[in-house]
Amino acid sequence: MLRREFPELINVPELDEAITWARDTLCDSEDSRSRALVVSLLGRAITLAGQEPLSDAVLSNVTEALLGLAGQHEFLFSQDLHTPLQDLAEALGREAQTRRSLAELLITRASAEQFLALHVGRVIGSLLPSADALYWMEHWDLLSAADEQVSRLAVAFPPPEERTVLERAQAARASHPTLRAATAFWDNPPAESPWEREHRELREAERRQNTYDETALRAALDAVLTTAPDQLRSAWAGCQRAAPHSRRFPRQLGRLMACCSNRGAVPAVGRHPAGRPPLAGRPACAAFGLALDCREPGALRRHRLSHRPRTHGARPGR
Repeated sequence: MLRREFPELINVPELDEAITWARDTLCDSEDSRSRALVVSLLGRAITLAGQEPLSDAVLSNVTEALLGLAGQHEFLFSQDLHTPLQDLAEALGREAQTRRSLAELLITRASAEQFLALHVGRVIGSLLPSADALYWMEHWDLLSAADEQVSRLAVAFPPPEERTVLERAQAARASHPTLRAATAFWDNPPAESPWEREHRELREAERRQNTYDETALRAALDAVLTTAPDQLRSAWAGCQRAAPHSRRFPRQLGRLMACCSNRGAVPAVGRHPAGRPPLAGRPACAAFGLALDCREPGALRRHRLSHRPRTHGARPGR
């Protein structure tokens, strides 16, 4: 309750004092006060930046507080910090200018170990989103004093797909040799590992299997029409494999399945049950097969209407 309500009581006039307390708490490894409350205060500071830009002193204290949290990385994985860290990430997502200013301070001050701890602890992902990669490329000079292992995380993203963005990124890479070195994987994509190749081939095979193939469906229907009665179920399974997710003829295919299941019991011409007309000597599944022409979705309806039984004793004109 305190963690939820207390930060909301903090406004811009009290922010400097509150963030100073948060910094001191996180930088003191022996202080056992609520880390969840402290992280909530950091999120509150980022939120208030939307009302009034944070002063350099507050930004510096927020940075030091995060570095103090990195030194106690075991708290980053505690259940108590899950919601406060999520709130902090959402606040950083809304305030791009504050996010970039805080990221610059953190990149230039943090050691590789501290930065890695925050990265694994779900903090850096919200500070260095892929949407900011182009910004850091075009402002690479701001990170020139940072540890190389840390600064490259700001641009550790695949090449953008949008042409204009890619052209700007390539121009920035051409202007900074260190940036080009940090994004060398753009020019030399890593070789596909056997594990990655195996999974890619499995995905492609599954995609092919789930893709509608009219030719395969026609061949499977032909097999249904020509197979022996005791092989109908396996032949019908071929139809389902040929169109596993097809929604074009769900009713027609369902009727065909029902008809194929009873093919051996279809009565011959002249011995049909009352109210069910003969099919002119054709097997029931063949009649339905003609109705399943993929080029004529209305064929089944026309077939059903043409074979509708006459109602004896109907009134004239009806």
